[in-house]
Amino acid sequence: MELSKEEAIFSIINKHSELLVEDNECIINILNGNLSWTENEFNNFNNVMTSLKYDIAIDEEFLEVACDEDVLIIRNITNIIKYCSNNDHNLIPHSWIKKKIVVSDLIKDLFDADIKMNIIKTTANIEPPN
Repeated sequence: MELSKEEAIFSIINKHSELLVEDNECIINILNGNLSWTENEFNNFNNVMTSLKYDIAIDEEFLEVACDEDVLIIRNITNIIKYCSNNDHNLIPHSWIKKKIVVSDLIKDLFDADIKMNIIKTTANIEPPN
């Protein structure tokens, strides 16, 4: 699949890249509604982005439990399973951060899916009060 350089996604990517400063990250969510999303569609998306010289990073698994801007982070599948079985974050290694959306854009019906792009400002946080 080829995209025209006039597609909205390119101006949105440029806007987001300008906002990528310290403590900010770009999160891309692919929303496919009720359509099937197979390995073929995933690879097609990755190939297009790679051909445009964008890096693709796939990080280790982690769980985020959020309430408003406060986010509990649990890393490693073993710790995630322990948390899910007892729901007590004090028994496992964890950290707290604050996440605030700086900008959010939605690209409708691209690659037969919607793409939501957010710039998130993340700051370290102490554990919030109960």
